[in-house]
Parts: sequence; structure tokens; C-alpha cells
Amino acid sequence: PRIAVCMISLLTLITKSVALMNVVADEGVSWMQRVYEMSVYSLLLCLLGHIASFRHAPISGIIAELATCAGLWAIAVVLVVNLMLRNCEGAYGTGWALVI
Repeated sequence: PRIAVCMISLLTLITKSVALMNVVADEGVSWMQRVYEMSVYSLLLCLLGHIASFRHAPISGIIAELATCAGLWAIAVVLVVNLMLRNCEGAYGTGWALVI
């Protein structure tokens, strides 16, 4: 069931991101597109982590920790850095709260 939920969530998120790309302007990547893109990567890492933990049961705890760290915290840091590089208003207050 865990893999099925990840796959359904991933398909739903991809559908929403395609709809968003059709709505926003064609002159670059908006911050919302970047959020959806990073969310897709996060769910993909979660899905691969579930598959790997089933295949390698003795180290499933380590795989779960790696998937959680890479899928959640690393991607959150990438999004915060991306917002800071774009000089978005309010990114510094939000960004440092997420990093800490």
C-alpha cells in the first residue's frame, strides 16, 4: 500500500504541475513551478526508498532515514536557496526558519 499511495500522489502532483505549466507565462520558470518540480523529486525519492527498503530488509531503517533526509530536508533547502537566489521578498525569513 505504501508504494501505491506514493505512485498515486506522484501522478496527481504531475497532473497538477502540467496544468500549472499551461497557465503560467512562457518567459522562464516561476517559483511555483520549482516547488512542484521539487515535490515530484521528493515523492520519487520516497517511492524509490520504499522499493529499496522492501528489497533490502536488513538495512531498511537506514534506507528510510536516507529517503526522508534526501526527500524532505535536502529538497526544502534547495527550494529555499532557489528563492534566495531569485531575491524573492520574504525568502530570507522563511528560508532560515526552514534551514534551522
